[in-house]
Amino acid sequence: MKAENNDIDSNIDFKIWKEFSSVYKVLYKNLEAFLNEYGIGIIEFRILKTLSTEGVCPMVKLAELNLITQPWITGIIDKLEKKGLVERKRSSSDRRIINIELKSKGAVLYDELKEKYEENISKIFAPIDLETKEQFLEVLNIIENAIKST
Repeated sequence: MKAENNDIDSNIDFKIWKEFSSVYKVLYKNLEAFLNEYGIGIIEFRILKTLSTEGVCPMVKLAELNLITQPWITGIIDKLEKKGLVERKRSSSDRRIINIELKSKGAVLYDELKEKYEENISKIFAPIDLETKEQFLEVLNIIENAIKST
């Protein structure tokens, strides 16, 4: 068994995967800590962003656009509604559909955070030159396409 583990650990593809996972976790924690200073989490921020760009959105579509489940979106919307950032509204054409609307308080918070969020991300990537960033984007696109084709 140990020999197999050593083979896996010496495999360059596995090393890339481990490093990719590690970087993602560190980045996620950094962004989560940043947003927590403003009383929201990453998923909540993404919901505000989606509503800001899409406008009023059915809860089902909101979940799909943010790659989260129905039960999860319900809990997130509950939190955002309690904070006065969003509002649920039943569709007038189909009472089964629940639309989510960004309230003015939510729009103001998103607008305030958007620039600071982008600045925070820019600080993280500041040590990397533009050419390397462009190459990295190319590699990420190759990885994404490879995953989609499997």
